[in-house]
Amino acid sequence: MFFFEDYAIENHNFFSLIELVDQNFPVHFHRAAELIWVEKGTISVSIEQENWQLKKGECIFVFPNQMHEIIFIEQARLQILVFSPELIGSFFTKYKGYVPENPILRLEKPFPVSKIDSYYYQKSFLYGVCDQLVTNSSLIKVEYSAQTKAVQSLIAYVDEHYMEAITLKIAAANIKYDYFYLSKLFKKVTTYRFNDYLNQYRISQACYQLRGTQKSISEIAMDCGYQNMRTFNRNFQNIIACTPLQFRNKG
Repeated sequence: MFFFEDYAIENHNFFSLIELVDQNFPVHFHRAAELIWVEKGTISVSIEQENWQLKKGECIFVFPNQMHEIIFIEQARLQILVFSPELIGSFFTKYKGYVPENPILRLEKPFPVSKIDSYYYQKSFLYGVCDQLVTNSSLIKVEYSAQTKAVQSLIAYVDEHYMEAITLKIAAANIKYDYFYLSKLFKKVTTYRFNDYLNQYRISQACYQLRGTQKSISEIAMDCGYQNMRTFNRNFQNIIACTPLQFRNKG
């Protein structure tokens, strides 16, 4: 995933702050942990098919490898803090195989941007969040089913190959699952048909590059798996409700 490309390597000190404005983010997962804080507006976050609504000042703690999705209910601005679990290793060692029953926290202040480069402050801040979490929520044992693992495999494949000309048949063959089984299962678990999900995912990556890089729109389209600009523009407008140029200029 372009947002989280550093996760592909075993970076045990990864700590990064991302801002997301008025942009849904399709279901995904990664080995990093994630804190999503609402600076303004209202959003819905789905974690393993359970929906949580957050408003200004609230934060949600997504544990490593949990499938999650961000949906904007109204205009909103988010700060998303992603970090390697090794930064708070004793916490994740103690609660390995557990997830919070209620992952919502109250954080009145934004994440400490000015101190983000301080390794020891990072650990201090994160352990403070963990203390609030275990004080206010039980942690429950979780075991991922074979169905969940199949969907995770497909999402991971998209994450690595979305810039290529892929189809569900190609993906199913590569991850060694039956095409028809995977098609029905993916729709059941994520509510997306595979092609719709793939387009959502590609357009999310395009949005990030439009505001985070100086690449031309045609370069970004190619980077995100679109060989045809007409198809890229049509999908972008269907999903974001404006043109790529309008989106870039609004940033």
